[in-house]
Amino acid sequence: IFNHQIIIHNVPQGDDEKELHKAVSNSVQTRLETAMQELQQKHRDGTNEIDDGERAPTGAAYRELHRRQQFMAREEKKQHAELEERQRREENRKVGELKEHMRRMKFQQNDGDEGGNENENENNDDSDSEEDY
Repeated sequence: IFNHQIIIHNVPQGDDEKELHKAVSNSVQTRLETAMQELQQKHRDGTNEIDDGERAPTGAAYRELHRRQQFMAREEKKQHAELEERQRREENRKVGELKEHMRRMKFQQNDGDEGGNENENENNDDSDSEEDY
């Protein structure tokens, strides 16, 4: 703990002044020790005071810091929202491309099946017409 004592060098002091000096010094030492014990107890108990709305620091420097922190938080939130929007759009684009690819594959498959059937029908039609002659 603190063991501070006020020492005045080379200053002649009378008995009353010495007693006053000693009393002030003891009073200051007692207050420091009491304050340290209270702080230590508060920290041990977890009841140390935390800045809140009523106890928050004031002044231009603190207001500027607070304003800057709020600005940074808004910017970060905005960037996060923009990133999510870009990701959503990219996902939608990929889904659209996949749907289009599947539609084309189905169309080509149907085209191939129908084309093959038409050739078979034409061949059947030709064979029927040869029998008629």
